[in-house]
Amino acid sequence: MGLFLVEMTWFVLNIGERTGPPILGMAPVMIGAAVAMYAFWCTWHTPGLPWPVQRFWRSMTVASAPVVLMQLTDLPGYLKSPSVTPNPVSLGLYGASMIVIVVALYRLPMESRGPGGRLRLMLDCATVTLAALLVIWYAALSKLAESDDTELLVTTAVASVALALVVLAFAKVVLSGGRTIEPYALRAFGVGLGAQMLGTFATPLMLETPWVTPEPLGRSLMYLIVVAGAAYQIRAAGLPVARRRRSKERAFSPVPYLAIALVDGFLLYAIRDSGGATLVIGGGAVALTGLVIARQLAAFRENSRLITEVRSYHDQLAYQANHDSLTGLANRALFNTEFENAVGADRLHLALVDLDDFKAVNDTSGHHVGDGLLIAVAERLRASVRPGDLVARLGGDEFAVLLHDLAPAGADAVAARMLATLQQPLSVDGHQLTVRASVGVVDASEATDPAELMRHADAAMYQAKHAGKGRFARYDAGEVPAMTVRARLIEDLGQAVDRDQLVLRYQPIVGLPGETLLGVEALLRWEHPERGTVPPLDFLPAAEETGLIVPIGRWVLTTACAQAATWLRDFPAHAPQAVNVNVSPLQLRDDGLVGDVAAALHAAGLAPHHLVIEVTETAAVDDRAAATLAALRDLGVRISLDDFGTGHSALSVLGACPVDQLKLDRSFADPAREPVAVALARIAEALGVEAVAEGIESPAQAARLAALGYRLGQGYHFDRPLTPDEVGTRLAGHAVPAYG
Repeated sequence: MGLFLVEMTWFVLNIGERTGPPILGMAPVMIGAAVAMYAFWCTWHTPGLPWPVQRFWRSMTVASAPVVLMQLTDLPGYLKSPSVTPNPVSLGLYGASMIVIVVALYRLPMESRGPGGRLRLMLDCATVTLAALLVIWYAALSKLAESDDTELLVTTAVASVALALVVLAFAKVVLSGGRTIEPYALRAFGVGLGAQMLGTFATPLMLETPWVTPEPLGRSLMYLIVVAGAAYQIRAAGLPVARRRRSKERAFSPVPYLAIALVDGFLLYAIRDSGGATLVIGGGAVALTGLVIARQLAAFRENSRLITEVRSYHDQLAYQANHDSLTGLANRALFNTEFENAVGADRLHLALVDLDDFKAVNDTSGHHVGDGLLIAVAERLRASVRPGDLVARLGGDEFAVLLHDLAPAGADAVAARMLATLQQPLSVDGHQLTVRASVGVVDASEATDPAELMRHADAAMYQAKHAGKGRFARYDAGEVPAMTVRARLIEDLGQAVDRDQLVLRYQPIVGLPGETLLGVEALLRWEHPERGTVPPLDFLPAAEETGLIVPIGRWVLTTACAQAATWLRDFPAHAPQAVNVNVSPLQLRDDGLVGDVAAALHAAGLAPHHLVIEVTETAAVDDRAAATLAALRDLGVRISLDDFGTGHSALSVLGACPVDQLKLDRSFADPAREPVAVALARIAEALGVEAVAEGIESPAQAARLAALGYRLGQGYHFDRPLTPDEVGTRLAGHAVPAYG
């Protein structure tokens, strides 16, 4: 800025008369050229710039070198007379500099265009270049052609052609919408060239004052502007791409129209003294051009509005394609893309978050509450991580978090923070909820395959579930075999019904005293072809967790009802009068349970009072379960409360749940807990329901519980769970050993 002010002061003082030595007019220009070259060199070596941008500023540095040399070769002649014609060496250096600039501009990457876009670009560039040539001819060459200074004419003509090429190259860059170089730097470069052009072409207008010319002033201003542009580029290199200032994209470029307006202005100026028809025709032509341009601009504005609407719709679709519609989080597709791009980075961690027992919320409170819970979970997960981390909903109640640039301890801290945040009490549509989640964390350095990392994170998440839920676990390769076994178990369980691997065993329920067979309890067993008999505790929790318990429970109901009907038909005098079928909490919350029971009874031809549905008191505590049990009772089915007395609200359940039978938990068969057993027998008697004592393993226990008032008993003392054939054998009058 100081150099330009010095040059401006010297120029103004010398307009009227010669003041001061010519070196004062040349020194700011020479120093400015060196400063610009240094600024270009610094920009070229700025870290973080893309290679095409570095190459451009390297070319600008190279192009500056001939300009500096040109200033030195012009200095002797300039000191004699500022208006002296440049020597051939200066012209050669100037031409070399222009060639480097043109090539650099042409090598900048442009945005891709179709055939129509390329044609429009060519026409716009031709318009701007032709306008520049017309202005150059009128402002400089036409007046020089009338003078006797042939050398000045040739020199100006060469400079004009070189500048026209630069204008063409610059127009191509600006009009094509290239975005590799900082827009403000590119604009500064163009404005700087324009300043030099003004100085060059204003020189012929000051032939009367040969001791001063505007060309040094134009060059000095150019150096000031291009140095500012280089500073913009350096500053932009330190910012993320998303934060760089970008010029507003337009549906069209105003540059060609400004070029036409400039030529029209020169036309009116040129014919101002012509008068008559020439002035009228010229003015009319300019007016018509203005009207056509106005018409085009109006059309462009309408097109721009339509394009904006289309882009907005496109952006909306793109957002919907990459984000979850319920929570607004990234969806699986976007997460997979980001994850694949990030794999291989240092200190990268993946966390899989799975809500514990989420299906119970949907089943007991409704899907609208479940959706509200998912929205709240999404907000809490976002609040638990840093702005640069990615939170995504993969589907259902499963979320994923991509943690960047964190040490293992830091990733563990984030996982712990997520759990603590999620476990805060939550109110959704009047329902007070407590969210628990299991989180699996894996270090991305443990594998380079995204699919493998996802499997590791999934395994870690299941490790957390097996450890008790509501916690996080890191991937442990030693646990993988166990996880693989469990996954295979679940896969096989899903096919167990179709492969006829499930069977029912029936444990007798007898009268006390006397031990007359009155009913049976259907107990599920899984006969696996490779594992043998799988204990219920090994597969029923997995069936409940995965939802497989619903189709499996449907099969149990159908099979048990059919078997009970068969015994009643084959042994009408001795058949068990009731078959007890256990129903899990998830089944009890399933909307299809009542229909499944009705269908099973109808298919078997079994009267409803022969079926007893067993539920635990913890499964029957909510209103939805109570409504389902009431609907089952309306069918004529009886309800049994299993393991009674073990919950915290056993007595309150009796008031809300329609019950026909209480099954005393086996723990109360212990003589030490006899007072509780007596109290529960009295409660059953007062309510008018049956009391069944479970877990009887000896004659003494059977006699004692009968004396306490229990009229039904069940346990290994009477019989182990029997196959249907073994029950038939017993009913036929043949003894079946209890163990064996």
